[in-house]
Amino acid sequence: MAEEVVLLDFWPSMFGVRVRIVLAEKGIEYEFREEDLWNKSSLLLQMNPVHKKIPVLIHNGKPVCESSIIVQYIDELYNPSRGIWSTKGQEQEAAKKEFIEVLKVLEEQLKDKPFFGGETFGYVDVCLIGYYCWFYAYETFGNFSIEAECPQIIAWAKRCMQKESVSKTLPDAKKVFGFVQEVLEEQLKDKPFFGGETLGYVDVCLIGFYCWFYADETFGNFSVEAECPQIIAWAKRCMQKESVSKSLPDGKKVFQELMRQIALG
Repeated sequence: MAEEVVLLDFWPSMFGVRVRIVLAEKGIEYEFREEDLWNKSSLLLQMNPVHKKIPVLIHNGKPVCESSIIVQYIDELYNPSRGIWSTKGQEQEAAKKEFIEVLKVLEEQLKDKPFFGGETFGYVDVCLIGYYCWFYAYETFGNFSIEAECPQIIAWAKRCMQKESVSKTLPDAKKVFGFVQEVLEEQLKDKPFFGGETLGYVDVCLIGFYCWFYADETFGNFSVEAECPQIIAWAKRCMQKESVSKSLPDGKKVFQELMRQIALG
């Protein structure tokens, strides 16, 4: 990537970390421009006028938004090695696209009705609402917003959650996410990285969460290492790579920034 490369980012962003790691892996020089998410720059609003979110990569004046898309863009532009862009990444994007298409079909069936059966909560709603508690995990690992793609589905799910029979039955979405993390740990097993012997796409997508572990543990009063020691061992292996260690912000600084934003309201 020659010429002019600018990254609009916010230093604690776990999604921005993905981009910074790939840029470092590729040895690409770029200008880092820190964004204040509570007072967004005119450049960010110009380059990402719809979602107004970071990260945004600007290559010769052309904006590329969404971290997974930026990683793919860099990868395709620079003919990267299999260690950065593997078939897992492509399969994930294909699965995400298929999932959204299914939700859009459901939206078409829902139309303007409050529930799939009409005015009352019915059989189809019961069959489908169980997926709602998995949405947080899908969005977190897939780096996308279901509400942005399928707002009617989220509105329907929220109506379902107003029913006590649903709200008291569905497990907490973050607990489901924790379960998925445990499954990932099982998948990791004795491999140094998720892809095998080398740092790959899945590692790049997940390592950004590591800098938030200190805040999670502090607020939640638990130990990630005690619960998932292999995940911490994997994270430490990732941190041995300069492209990762120089890209991830310090966990305690992330916590301090979070506390500052809470104090500001």
